[in-house]
Amino acid sequence: MEPCRREITGYSDHCRVRMAQRNVSEDDVRYIVSRGVMERRTGVQCFTLPRRCIPAADRPERASLESLVVLVCDGCVITVYRNRHPLRHVRRKAKYHDPNLKRRGWLAQPGLFPA
Repeated sequence: MEPCRREITGYSDHCRVRMAQRNVSEDDVRYIVSRGVMERRTGVQCFTLPRRCIPAADRPERASLESLVVLVCDGCVITVYRNRHPLRHVRRKAKYHDPNLKRRGWLAQPGLFPA
């Protein structure tokens, strides 16, 4: 398993547009990636910032970052979006690279996957 990389090497064009639309700065994204919780879902790293990860001194000016989700793939930020319950939302996403995927739910039906 590869180690968690919290370095940002660049921003996609799509991400720059979304950051401008959602009033998110590069400093905000770096703060979330450096201090936030990382979940690996859908083939990318998803960073969120729960309240417990924000120091008490920073809470007044960083409170708006609690609802932000940052998606990073190979060090490049893909997109940024807001969600009321970001950690719950990210954890419910499918795991695309899960080796046990064939044994779950409707995927376990016989004949669905060739041997």
